[in-house]
Amino acid sequence: MGRPTVYCQELAHKICLALVEDNSLRSICSSDDMPDKMTVMGWAMNPDHDFFNRYKEARVKQAELRVDDLDDLAKSAISMVKETPFGPVVDPAAVAAIKLLIDIRKWAASKVFPKVYGDKLEIEEKQKFIPLCELAKLLENDPGDEVD
Repeated sequence: MGRPTVYCQELAHKICLALVEDNSLRSICSSDDMPDKMTVMGWAMNPDHDFFNRYKEARVKQAELRVDDLDDLAKSAISMVKETPFGPVVDPAAVAAIKLLIDIRKWAASKVFPKVYGDKLEIEEKQKFIPLCELAKLLENDPGDEVD
């Protein structure tokens, strides 16, 4: 039969669902019943294509679920304690691998959700500028009121 290259809603739904289920696009497109990766990327990169927003939303949902898994990943290190004749021992390589996975997911979340998980916090201040002469007049008239 060959790989599908024609876009349809059912195919888009399958691809997006697989992304949300934390599959990579490369692994999804390696299946014979899926279009090749470059075909899907062509759909995803075209803002006029129906797939553009669906793909973007699927990637956001995928990232949200990865963030949700961070706590479980961290807790999984606890289960790696093994009893030995010398007492409990943690496999440092396994803990390092979990830490690396957590760091990768945190980094990815900071790129997908920079306002929520980004390192740089932007504080927006809105101040009303009042010239000094107007401020003096306001204070002269009613010094008990606050200035907006």
